Amino acid sequence: MLSRVTVIVALAVVSVTTCNPQSGSDRFPPTIDFGEPAPIKLATPEMSSAERREFLSADYRIVRNVSDLPAGIRKLYSPKTGSHVVIADPGDYFNEGDIIVGDLPTRRLIFAGVTPDRAFIHYEKGGIFGPSSFVVLFRLESPDIAVPLWRGCYGRAKNLEEIRLWLGIEDRTSLRVVQQFWSNGGVHWLKVDQLCGRLKSDPPIKETRPTADGKVETQLYPNFLRNAEVELYRGTPSDRSCCKREMHVGGTKSNEQGRFELSGFQRGWYWLRIEQDFSIEGPTFTNTLLLRVTSDFNDKSCRDAAIGQVLTVNTKPPKVETSIH
Repeated sequence: MLSRVTVIVALAVVSVTTCNPQSGSDRFPPTIDFGEPAPIKLATPEMSSAERREFLSADYRIVRNVSDLPAGIRKLYSPKTGSHVVIADPGDYFNEGDIIVGDLPTRRLIFAGVTPDRAFIHYEKGGIFGPSSFVVLFRLESPDIAVPLWRGCYGRAKNLEEIRLWLGIEDRTSLRVVQQFWSNGGVHWLKVDQLCGRLKSDPPIKETRPTADGKVETQLYPNFLRNAEVELYRGTPSDRSCCKREMHVGGTKSNEQGRFELSGFQRGWYWLRIEQDFSIEGPTFTNTLLLRVTSDFNDKSCRDAAIGQVLTVNTKPPKVETSIH
């Protein structure tokens, strides 16, 4: 049963794909309207990992400036006016959040690769939790015609070899676990009592409002993950990856208060995958929690109004708290 104390436990988790803005650039783009381009339709959105490996096996010329991208790609990332490309160069300013500030594009190039008949671009795009990184594959029918084939949301790659490795992994969650091993060196299981609680993200939500005396005050509210997809996979103490389809054992959605419950499960080792989609270009928030559940399901414990479990899933390190109401 959950105890009536607050416990904070470090948790190994596959972190959300965000990156900090690069420093060293004091160049703002000219004041122009960075309207969004038309939605991009993908020709092969279900491209397999084997097909992605083959596509990236070509001898690519690496490109690090938007002006060096093929004209067909630049056209796809231009608004209706066609006067500019809505991707900033590496090191330039761009809108990192989901609120548009000033006349800045919402995307920034990391690097790209080009051959006579194919290309890829790797860029970051602003979102509610900060920038997410994407890879898009194109077939080049001519310098002026690019056909978008496939798009994926990944971490920020250092080079082409890293992209080749990541795009060759079939399951996105397994990829994120592999990325975690590179940075953390192993699996650490979080001990929890039940498969239930509230999902929370940091930073908290800020609300500014005027007071009766004419001043302004800022209040902070918990940023609970509403309507997030929650999928459960069975694990073992020796696991180093997740999540095979045959190991899937349950799923649910968090409600408007961020609450979730997976009932009927026995104690053991599990992978808890949490995904919330905020972007038309793919999921911007996906974490996988490695859980050791210490008790069989207890309906009373999960639904006790006086005490509850809160998982803050995107802090570094993430944490679980037992809160008393």
